[in-house]
Amino acid sequence: MEQLVLLHLESWTVYEVFPRKLLQKRKTRREILSAGLGGRVSGHRQLRVLELAGIWKHGVAELTKLPQGLKKLKLIGSKLREDPMPVLGMLPNLAVLVLEDDAYMPQRNMASLACHADGFPRLQHLTFHGIKHVESWNVKAGAFPSLTRLNLIFSFRGMALPPPGLLHVTSLQMLHLKPSNECTVSAENVRKLREKGCEVVTTSSYEIGSIFI
Repeated sequence: MEQLVLLHLESWTVYEVFPRKLLQKRKTRREILSAGLGGRVSGHRQLRVLELAGIWKHGVAELTKLPQGLKKLKLIGSKLREDPMPVLGMLPNLAVLVLEDDAYMPQRNMASLACHADGFPRLQHLTFHGIKHVESWNVKAGAFPSLTRLNLIFSFRGMALPPPGLLHVTSLQMLHLKPSNECTVSAENVRKLREKGCEVVTTSSYEIGSIFI
């Protein structure tokens, strides 16, 4: 087990839907393993890819125990109650981060994400997909010095995308926006990113002003 490189864990409840003539099996996420998961994987120094699908009830502090050599982390349906970005930003070798399907679901109805100036030193690809309960994203100058691709898919609420903090990320080469109906697109910020050499691609069910020009 010391040579473990990739670990994918899922936790599901499987239940039947009646009537029997239309019998189907559906699955819904529930708690993923028990407390102490971070501590149990921390000893696997060769672990590079970690994918977790299920509700995480152990707090973001447990995430500090993830292996420092981790290069890809995917959290699906974790329903973290606290902002995970300050903790995940300390992983020195993390290159790919995917937060999907309410991986972050704060205790308040709306909350924010914060990325500090020294956070995510080697992150190259970042995806938010279905992170719906966030109303602001504060990206400090100096964060994401290596970020090249960002995907914002059906995420955030009541925000203008892309947020102004992304203008500090000079390494960004590709931004894929697929906003929810509860977000708007800032044509000005899109224009500024394009002027910096970032390709901005938007896909949505409606046309958004001048961003297609």
